[in-house]
Amino acid sequence: MRATNPSNPIQSTLRIPRYLFLLVLGLAVILIIVMPIRAMVRELQDRTEGFIIDSRFSPYYEVQGGAAVFGEPISQSFIEVETGKVVQYFENARLELDIGTSGGMEVKTSSLGMMLGAWEVPLTYHGEVPGCRFYHETGHHVCHAFLIYYEENGGPETFGYPISEFKIEDDRMVQYFQWFRLDWFPDDEEDPVQPGPLGRLHISTVNPEDFKPGYEETSEVEELSVVSSVERASTTTSGEQTVYLVVRDQDQKAIEGAAATLIAHFPDGDRMIIMPLTDEYGRSQVSFTFENQPPGHNIHLEITVVYKGRTKEARESFMIHLSGGQ
Repeated sequence: MRATNPSNPIQSTLRIPRYLFLLVLGLAVILIIVMPIRAMVRELQDRTEGFIIDSRFSPYYEVQGGAAVFGEPISQSFIEVETGKVVQYFENARLELDIGTSGGMEVKTSSLGMMLGAWEVPLTYHGEVPGCRFYHETGHHVCHAFLIYYEENGGPETFGYPISEFKIEDDRMVQYFQWFRLDWFPDDEEDPVQPGPLGRLHISTVNPEDFKPGYEETSEVEELSVVSSVERASTTTSGEQTVYLVVRDQDQKAIEGAAATLIAHFPDGDRMIIMPLTDEYGRSQVSFTFENQPPGHNIHLEITVVYKGRTKEARESFMIHLSGGQ
């Protein structure tokens, strides 16, 4: 209930307009300041070391657990000279862009556990052990507090499979997985198991000459111009679609090295696809397949292009028709 002051009716009647004024002013500030920031949501600023998460990695980073699992970024994104992959280091892991099964570029967590030589000879399965689970894929157990944390935070999809048993390192109990290491802190009642600093460990072994920037410096880009299209305006319930993209600057000059993320909204769920960086002509394209989609649906595509802090969005769609020739 709103309180009033009967001894001062003028002051009471002024409270509502002043409140509404402040409310409208606050909404205006949100629209002017916050909305443009939301367009940059795929680039996250590290609060401590000043590195920014590559826009191609940030959606995967967020879905897989964010800072609680990966830690904060400890490098910019680089091209690894030996493999040609774009990689970025975080406190506890490393992310990389690699060619996926569909032929497009996909974000993956690097196998730092394997790369640091933590792999141990697989064990022979001799039946269930109380409080443990045996993973036949790699021949190792995950037990007790490690198992609870592992399963509650995504299991193999987040951390990979175990490549060692738990053991003591530097007076601490740890266990290695394909992509991570888990550490046990018995005195921490709230978070007794936490990801270990595998990213920091591995980056300390890397020769800086093995890396080069993920893009070449060019003249100042003030605005992005994006033109997109799809190969087929309509398809059958199962098939393939190709999305084309051309990115230019404010002077219609081609932009090389722009990153693009495509989200396809299918009736059975959204799919995120990382497009290849634009080439010297500002072009990029990606193909993806789909199966058994219900006919009569429009598939909406959201494309977000990011280049050196500039962001531009584009939208496309195509129709799913009845089965038949494309």
